[in-house]
Amino acid sequence: MELRPELLEQYRPALDRAVGLLAIRARSRREIEQRLLRAGYDEEVVSMVLYKLEREKLLDDEDFSVQWVESRKRKYGSTRIAMELRMKGVDPETAEAALACCSEEDELETAAALARRKIKSDRDSCDRRKLFQRVTAFLVRRGYSWDIAKKAFEEALEEPSGDDW
Repeated sequence: MELRPELLEQYRPALDRAVGLLAIRARSRREIEQRLLRAGYDEEVVSMVLYKLEREKLLDDEDFSVQWVESRKRKYGSTRIAMELRMKGVDPETAEAALACCSEEDELETAAALARRKIKSDRDSCDRRKLFQRVTAFLVRRGYSWDIAKKAFEEALEEPSGDDW
């Protein structure tokens, strides 16, 4: 298969652009593909660049997913992280495998720490019922399940403080 000269001219700049994007942060295959297509590179050139990056182990959705989970699990629940990975074009099986490192206990611990901070900032402004609603809604928006949000709220309240509810 012989490539047209204009495609060969596009190849090096497209590869440089993709490597530059990967130098900023890890990205999924689909993210790189979309960025190159949006920049106006031909689909054949984009396919060649993706092939080259995967062959050189610079582009790997499994590795990207693990890195993404590690960087996000301290602030967000597995539901939100899984949604973010889907939006970035990672297939569900790969996302699920990357999320396997997040145990329910770890997620509960992180959610409880977030709940403690939220309770500390909102405690004076409302009663227990309203505080429960605010904190659990906050945690659910962060991607924690309803059960984990409830448990985290209760666990956060168990921490000794000067107030009694």
